[in-house]
Order: sequence, then C-alpha cells, then structure tokens
Amino acid sequence: MNHAGSPVASTSGSWGSRFDRWMHDKGARVDVPFYVYTAATLLAFVLMDRAMERFGKMPLVLYGQPWLVGAQMERLGWMPLLVLVLGCLWLARRGHLLAGWADWGGGRELRLFVVGLGALMVWPFATYGFNHFFDQGHYASRLMLIVLLGLSWWRPVFIFPLLALLYTVMGQLSVYALGGSILAHKLQVLHVLNLFAAAWFVRSLTGHRRVDVFWFLSLCLVAGAYWVAFLAKMQIDWFGYGKTFHALPAAYAHGWLGFLDAERIVAFVDLIRPFDGVMQFAVLLFEGGCLLIFSHRRVAAALLAALVVFHTGVFLLFGFLFWTWMALDAALLALVVSGRMRMPVDVFSRRNLFVSLLLISSAAWWARPPVLGWFDTRVNYTYKIDAHMADGTRVRLAPQFFAPYEDVFTMASFGYLVADHPLLVGPYGVSADRRVAEALREPTDAAGLLRIERELGAARFDAARSADFANFIKRFVANRNGSGPMGATWYALAPPRQFWSFDGSLPDAAVPIHAITVVEQTTYFDDHRIAVVREQEVAHFRIDSQVLAPGR
Repeated sequence: MNHAGSPVASTSGSWGSRFDRWMHDKGARVDVPFYVYTAATLLAFVLMDRAMERFGKMPLVLYGQPWLVGAQMERLGWMPLLVLVLGCLWLARRGHLLAGWADWGGGRELRLFVVGLGALMVWPFATYGFNHFFDQGHYASRLMLIVLLGLSWWRPVFIFPLLALLYTVMGQLSVYALGGSILAHKLQVLHVLNLFAAAWFVRSLTGHRRVDVFWFLSLCLVAGAYWVAFLAKMQIDWFGYGKTFHALPAAYAHGWLGFLDAERIVAFVDLIRPFDGVMQFAVLLFEGGCLLIFSHRRVAAALLAALVVFHTGVFLLFGFLFWTWMALDAALLALVVSGRMRMPVDVFSRRNLFVSLLLISSAAWWARPPVLGWFDTRVNYTYKIDAHMADGTRVRLAPQFFAPYEDVFTMASFGYLVADHPLLVGPYGVSADRRVAEALREPTDAAGLLRIERELGAARFDAARSADFANFIKRFVANRNGSGPMGATWYALAPPRQFWSFDGSLPDAAVPIHAITVVEQTTYFDDHRIAVVREQEVAHFRIDSQVLAPGR
C-alpha cells in the first residue's frame, strides 16, 4: 500500500510519471508531487464545477423536447461538439482517458465510492414523477442515466457524460425561480462527483496514479461545507439567540408531522426546550470542528459520525431528510474506519494539515456550499394550494401532486405573491435579521405580532415572479387534467422525499380541476399553542382547457 509520502510510479512514460520519479530521485523531503497534483485537481474542479452548472441550465423551451440529449446538442452547436470529440480522441490516444479502475491505486474502494454516489443521484432523477409543466417524461434520458451509471462501473471515463446528463435533467427543477432552495443536499454529492471527474481529467493528462489527492480534496470539500455553515452562524451570533426548538412548530405549519394534533407538537417542544443550549453547542462543535478534520484519523471518524447524527436531528425537527448528504458522510466514515473499505492511502499526515486548513477555510470560494445560518422564530408563513374540482368540491393539494416539484411546494417560499403586507421571515420561520429575531424572542398577542410585522417586515411582492408562478400552475394543471397522473409507476420507485409534509391529498384523477387558489396562512407559536393568526387568499387562477405555452 502506498502512502501520501511515497510517490507512485505510473505505467507509462508520461511527463507526470517522469516528474514523480525525478522528485523521488532527488529525495525531496516535502511531497511536492502531492501538492502539485492537488493544485491541478483543485483548479480543474473549479472550472468543471462552474461549467457543469452552466451546462445544466438549458433555456426553458428546450425541456419541452422529449430527448434532452438532442436538446443539449442543438443548444451547443456542431463546433463545440467537434472540439469536444477531438479532445476526447486525443486524450484517449495520447493520454489515459480510457484507463480502468484497476489502473489507479485503490481502485476497488474508489469504484465503490464514486459509483455509489452516482447511484444516489441517478435514483431520484430516474424515477421522478411525470413533468406536466413540460408535458414530458423524458424517459429515454432517464434510461440513459441508468445505462451511463452501469458503464461508469466499467470505466471511470463515463463519469463525464453521466454528470452532464444529471445536470441537464436536474435543470428542469430550477427553470423557474418558483421559490425555495431545494438542491443544496443534492449539489453536495454532485460536487464530490465533479471533483472525481476533475481528478480523472488530471490523471488522463499526466498519467499519475495518486488516489490520495482525490480522498484529500473530498474530505476538504465536505468539511468546508460544514465550516461555511459554522461561520454563518457565528457571524449572526446564533448561539447567543437560541430558540432552535421554534423550528418544530414552523415545520408543523408546513405539514411535518401533520398527522399529530398541535397539542402534541407543543408537548414535544416543551420536552426538548431545556436542551436547546446543548443542541446549539453540539451543532457548533460538529460544524466548527470540521476545520480540524485532518488533525487525526479518529477525529475525522468522530466528526463524520456526529454529522450523520446531526442530520438525523434535523429530520426530527424540520422533516428535512437529507439522506444523500447523510449517505456521503457515512461513506466517507466507512472509508476512514472500516477494515474492508479503508482509505487506501494515508492523507492524515502532519504536512497535509496546514494545507487542509487553507482549503477548508476558503471553501466558500472554491466549493461554494450553501450558507446555512439563520434564527428560528415564532412566526411562519405557509402557502397552501387548493384545487376547485369540477364536481364542486375543494381539495387541498399535497406537494406530491406537483412532482417532480414536490420539494418546491413543501418549502413553499411563495412570499412574492403577497402584495398587501410585508413579511418578517422566510420559509420555515427563519430569518438572518437579528432585529427580527430579537423582536420575536418573547411571546406576544396577534396585535403585537402584526405591529412587529409592519415595523420590521419587508415587502416581498414581485410581479414578474408572480406571473411565472401563475403560468406554471396553469400549464401544469391543464396538462394534468388532460393526461392524468402519468408516470405514477416511476414515481412509486422514487427514493424517500427530502422535504417531508403530510399536508393535503391527491384528488381523484378522473375529476378535472377548474381553478387553483393559493392560501397564505400566518401561524404563531406563543409557547403554549400554535395559532393561525391570519388566513387569506393571495392568488386565484382559472384553469383553461387549452394547454399554455411554457412561458419565458
């Protein structure tokens, strides 16, 4: 087994292998090749990660085509495609693009890790519900995801088309800024896959076989995401405010644990309230401790295990089941501690600690993780979608009705529809404004809440986004009226939802929907009960029988 301080000879006479041997012959006391390949891989990752993000954002109209690969080719044009093909042919002939897993040190562990993460992404994007907004199932593209995943088990080079197609399929979820940040947990896994693609590209050019570079940067990337969240909390003095138990009443308003009555939720809040300070300290310890994840192998293992427990707590409080994030942390934990699936090289050396401190502390720039720092407050705004059926009934729609946009409608960040009053907080009752948090620290009555809202709230109404929302609802429901709940079999195979809600129901598909009403509910937790202090309609749309254009 080769360790970080022992350069590994390549199987060819490429400049990368010659550079490794030259440094070894010079008896370099510092592992220069490791840092050179780390810098090259990091640069390749930054470029590739940005490129994949741009690549996945196709124009809206192209998602109306049944074959997404063809849509992307049409978008790119023949010249970029020709350059890409010629570049791949050159790397295949002159480089190491087509090398197998066994050609890279630690191939078995690497293959299980990378293809396993790929499966985490293919599963939801191969099984999502029929997209009635575009009136497409994109079944051929989803089948190709499964094929490319299988091919990536055979050869690492297939990670490139797999990622390109994953970003393309995922792009349909954000073609409209409907509301809510719903992809952070998926992007974390995709970032690691992008990192592997970058590492394989550098390996294809240089011929080096140093897998320790990838393991080192993967841990830096994951630790950096938690470190950025830690900094965000420290900057707003999150620990001094407390009140994390307010998250549960807010999540309940969004439908989490909706099968329970409000009194039981209040009782559970009273149960966890005394442990608020302990929970906050633990979160800061776990997230902040990630800066020192390379101080020792046991420290890394303890942190990764604690982070899986942390995400379990997030699920209990918010109903956010970030199973992709948890699986990534668990896989890294297995690599660190397991005898069968261990890190094949030692990246926990003293000389790597200083570099890791630089990379983890600068992760906000090169890794661009989500900034997760806010105050949990007593007030919450939720937006319920009611369907007016052709038989005269009115049905509150479950978020799953809008699959594959169910996470968007669970998050329900639709404050831009509200024109008659300002808003104090975002979805799930969160705010990064210390003034708002302090004003809501102590309980008050409904009149006091509305006064605080007038004084500190912000106008969120946005006419353009409201028009986009109306177009989305009208087109989605009109298409569903015409075709029914297509793709239900695929959706039954989908993984667990990441944002859980037990609110609403699925209406009888045989009865058309004639209109949609959006109802805003303002709820308030006063330490004793969860009360609805305002309920009003903020939008109403008639559903035409004619299918609408996708919009801008």
